[in-house]
Amino acid sequence: NYNIISGNIANNNSGAAIFLYRSDYNDISGNTANNNLAGIGLSRSHHNDISGNTANNNSWAGIYLIYSSDNNIVSGNIANNNGEAGAGAGAGIYLYQSDYNDITENTANFNIEIGIYLERSDNNNVSENNLQGNYKCIVEVDCRGNKFKDNEYCTYGEGDGIILGYNLFILLGVLSVLAIFISKNLKKS
Repeated sequence: NYNIISGNIANNNSGAAIFLYRSDYNDISGNTANNNLAGIGLSRSHHNDISGNTANNNSWAGIYLIYSSDNNIVSGNIANNNGEAGAGAGAGIYLYQSDYNDITENTANFNIEIGIYLERSDNNNVSENNLQGNYKCIVEVDCRGNKFKDNEYCTYGEGDGIILGYNLFILLGVLSVLAIFISKNLKKS
């Protein structure tokens, strides 16, 4: 706890480049973690600040928070081109069972699957991230209460958690069914 992990180059490792387990109140900044199985990760770790790091071309994920890694800040990082075919998540930033984190002002571009992936992770703030060129910009699985705002190249979650155009899509579907029903009744009479 209470460490500074800064200015390291951790490239070409067969596992995670930088990994903290049950570690709280650490500052992980200005590191480079490229071409690893995974870049920078936390497990069961709280109140950490992961900022200004580069985690590119990792096989699984650039930056990840798993197993109750809560109340962390992930900001100003670059997590591009992560994932490879058949390697799993293929995400720039990945959260699993981790709540109340701030994921802001990161660049997660051109990841093989997903820019930011949240699974069983609740009440996170995901805002002002650049998510260009991913297969999907943001994906949630079994999540509640996450907030999304101003994520560039991504409209998912804008407008208080409702996908833009969703209500209009439902309304058009209902109107189409109603129009078919009315036209069939007019033909009968």
